[in-house]
Amino acid sequence: MEEIGVEAGKRALIQVLGKYLPKVLMGAEEGVLKRSAAGNLDSPKISTDSSAVGKSGVDSVTGASANSSVPTSNRLTQLQINKENGAAFEKSVFQDVQMQMPDAVQQVTVKTKSGVNTRIDIIGTSPSGQVVCLECKGSASAPLTPNQTVGFPEIKKTGAVVVGNGKPGFPGGTVIPPTDVQIVRPGQKPTIGP
Repeated sequence: MEEIGVEAGKRALIQVLGKYLPKVLMGAEEGVLKRSAAGNLDSPKISTDSSAVGKSGVDSVTGASANSSVPTSNRLTQLQINKENGAAFEKSVFQDVQMQMPDAVQQVTVKTKSGVNTRIDIIGTSPSGQVVCLECKGSASAPLTPNQTVGFPEIKKTGAVVVGNGKPGFPGGTVIPPTDVQIVRPGQKPTIGP
């Protein structure tokens, strides 16, 4: 293995990181930090002028689209808000169903017959002994993940198996029989069974 100088190693690391980290974190133009004449690493100042927007229509410093009406920081904040709202909604549904399904557990990963892994928000057993699977979506428009889109219809047809350690009452290896995964949204109540 060829030894390279410390400076060359630093430059290579910065170039690699520049490909994977948002440019605002790198504080860099074109993903590579600039070195001043004094040898210090400099980062460009974030400006509001349009000269920072390159040919691709993306701000070279922040990574935001020139056509975007929502600043990048606001989009990240909205994602955080959506995540928190979803978690709060799931918690409220869980609390509601625990009266009818005392063995209910949250966040159980299952694998379908075809090998699709997906996580189900709430799994429990109805008073009549049927397995109930609930997927909580915190808004009317929150979409299923790609694995949920493929996995949920398969779970309805052929069931699934709990993977990993599982949860109390549903340890790893537990077979989930063919079950309709109910999508629960605000204003809806899940059907727990007879």
